Amino acid sequence: MTAKLKAITPSYSSFKDDQVLTAGQLNELLNYFDDQDRMSRIFLSGVGIVCGFQPSLQTNGQTAPPGKKIIITQGCGVTTDGDLIKLSLPSDLPEEEGNENINIEEVIYTSFVSYSDEKAKYTPFFYTGTNQQIPLYELLPDGVTTPGSQPLDTFSGLENMIVLLYLESYTEEPTVCTGISCDDMGEKQVQKLRALLVSRTDVLNIIHYDAIFNYQNILNTYIQLPAIEVPRVMINQFNSQSPAELSAAYTKVITSTGIIKMLQAGFSLMLNKLGMNSLSQSILKQLDINFNPINAPVYFQYWYDLLKDVTDTYNEMKELFPEALCGCDPDITSFPKHLLLGSLKDLTENDLQYNNYRHSFLKSPLLSDFCSAQEQFEQLVDRVLEMLKANQGYKFPVNPVKVTPSKYAAPLGYKAIPFYYNLNNILLKKWNYEKTKRYKQKWNLSYHTSLLENNPIVQTPLSYNLEPYNFFCIEGHQGATRSSALEAIRSIKEKFGLNFDVLDLGISLSGTETINIEDYPCEFADLQVMLTTWRQSNSCVLSNTSQYLSSYSVDTSWKNPNLPVYYENKGKASLDLKALVNRQAETNAVYEKMDKTDGSVGKYIAESYKKFTGCSANDIINLALSEMAGINFRTFSPFAYDLTILKPVQILSNALLLFDNIPANIIQLDRTRYNNLVLNANNICVLARQTTGVINGDVAPVLPPASTPGSYMNSASYMQKYMPLADQAQASIEEYPGSFNRDYSYDFEVNRTVEKAPAMIPNIMEDLLKSCCNVKQIESILNEIERRKQQILLNKKLSEFVKKHPGLEHFRGVRPGGTFIVVYTSTAFGEIPANTIIADFSLPYSCNCKCDI
Repeated sequence: MTAKLKAITPSYSSFKDDQVLTAGQLNELLNYFDDQDRMSRIFLSGVGIVCGFQPSLQTNGQTAPPGKKIIITQGCGVTTDGDLIKLSLPSDLPEEEGNENINIEEVIYTSFVSYSDEKAKYTPFFYTGTNQQIPLYELLPDGVTTPGSQPLDTFSGLENMIVLLYLESYTEEPTVCTGISCDDMGEKQVQKLRALLVSRTDVLNIIHYDAIFNYQNILNTYIQLPAIEVPRVMINQFNSQSPAELSAAYTKVITSTGIIKMLQAGFSLMLNKLGMNSLSQSILKQLDINFNPINAPVYFQYWYDLLKDVTDTYNEMKELFPEALCGCDPDITSFPKHLLLGSLKDLTENDLQYNNYRHSFLKSPLLSDFCSAQEQFEQLVDRVLEMLKANQGYKFPVNPVKVTPSKYAAPLGYKAIPFYYNLNNILLKKWNYEKTKRYKQKWNLSYHTSLLENNPIVQTPLSYNLEPYNFFCIEGHQGATRSSALEAIRSIKEKFGLNFDVLDLGISLSGTETINIEDYPCEFADLQVMLTTWRQSNSCVLSNTSQYLSSYSVDTSWKNPNLPVYYENKGKASLDLKALVNRQAETNAVYEKMDKTDGSVGKYIAESYKKFTGCSANDIINLALSEMAGINFRTFSPFAYDLTILKPVQILSNALLLFDNIPANIIQLDRTRYNNLVLNANNICVLARQTTGVINGDVAPVLPPASTPGSYMNSASYMQKYMPLADQAQASIEEYPGSFNRDYSYDFEVNRTVEKAPAMIPNIMEDLLKSCCNVKQIESILNEIERRKQQILLNKKLSEFVKKHPGLEHFRGVRPGGTFIVVYTSTAFGEIPANTIIADFSLPYSCNCKCDI
């Protein structure tokens, strides 16, 4: 038997009036239209079983007639030779004798007979290449008998057979005839539809030569495809202690899980099934190159990202694979005269249960969108190959940090094209099927924008509507320094008003690592309040002290012209608290309140203070007293000189430096500043106690310079009563300008109760003494600052942070409302220098981690 379409008639002859028609001309016309009709079915509709033709085996007692029977429902199918197949039975009407009736629901078969295809010699039945036909059994409809037929009850192993519809086609030569009748007869074209039983073994051999069945048997390949997902790298306190450990955690997924071999097996199965053997080999080779540990990139997370991209593409291909069939040009030799209907019993898991030995209908592109699925599948094949090529050898240079809107939990083609691909026009074209189909491939978003559409919507997408996006790709920071990366990300975040937090963590912290308190305002807010309160309290005491003591005259004993102003307190409270705090931080309250008018002791102190930078209290005291050397203090009693000249110089010189050392904020507070502050505070406290002692008569006042000879100072009564007190007081002061002249012009022991100090001086000394112990509060604040710094540093270590915040994931970015975390190394790691960003993670929530102490 020769298939009709094996050789088609490409043309035919037209007829003329009175033309004598030959058999060749008539057959040519018939064959031309028959060929066109057959090709129309195949190429414009499709091939295979359109509907129906469902075989079933029934046993006794189910329906009449009794005994085993096979029922085939009515259906419709097209062979690859263009034959339209329908079940039929002989017509019951006398006038239709010899015709067939197709208006039936089913055909019931109750017997069988061995079948020999002697006339047609249909090739699939002789697959061995010899003249020996495979065993075939013809099913006979109920009521039809033929020599050698037997009931189906006698068929052993009936349930294991496969049902096949076979259109027996051959040419039957005319029988011997008379001269008259032979003129009206020609060769008869026999078309006999037979229902046959074939063993499964023989069917497997038949379909081995059936290109369409093997092509259609795609689901059988589909179920063999490995299920592949990239294992998560679960960051914990154990694998995040060092850059090497973190890198090993990612590398292990790629090199030790067998995922690359699984991907190669999956790609090979799909592509070889669809005849894409060359592409299959290219992808397998490229996978070996890209994921060879020798070629591992320095920034290991991007290697892991590439694996995820390839795996995502594989899974997209896998889901399209069952639909990646398009009957544009079906092989006409596949099943030219038969249709496989299927098995008579349910198949086991080990059988081809997803095709059931059945010719499913392969639609023409005219009737199906399957070709779009095939096109999309083929584009994904090209994309995975181009991704691997575009990533090969990528060196990840330090680039500007960029934030690109993208999609979360979406197919890869709908996401922004990643940073780690050397973007080219081929990859751009293969990235998103829908955009390429509409010639919009340049409207993809990517870190690399040179090849994209020169439109601000594409070039600067953050400036436009972000509603279609639910993810921000953050790229270009790995390999950058910690400070520059943070600054860049935060700058973009603030410029475009993006809703996510940014945090930096160290994977290995050096011993010199520190933090910037300004980056952690909430951790230190309470300490700042305490410091501000302490500063304002001491500012009040010291400024009052300065205002009063600095106003004493150097010309007239006990004269203080500003005493009324001091009592009246004409100052007004500031309503601008922020301005007040800032002004206090910028000025020295002691100096600001100091009387600097001519003739005041404050003028000499202020001028001496301004002449030194970084001076000690001793320097100010010595200079101020030397500037007063020309002043005649002979009119001053020892009490007046000591209480209104010397002690103010000593106390206010220390107070000036004390206030200089009081930090305006906790950022300025450190051990050096604190030690200086304690030194000046202690000196002020000693001087306040000495002043109180002088007022109370327990300590000898200090004489004005060169006021009396030293004879009285050496008297037994003075030495016995006052020198021990004076020496004791002087020894307590750490910064003092040598010994003062303690000679007295009169007997202090006799006259000391005659002169009384103004009441304001003991009041001020009392205030100073009360604040002496306050300096310990600064030590407490400093200790707490250092403790919190250490705790923050500990929390800034990745291995510690993950204890409190499990679930860190690397996505190359962050979702809106989440936290983006950059990880840096304080020490060099391979080619990566110290203080470099080597990894990033994200959390799905806004992490107010700075207050986590």
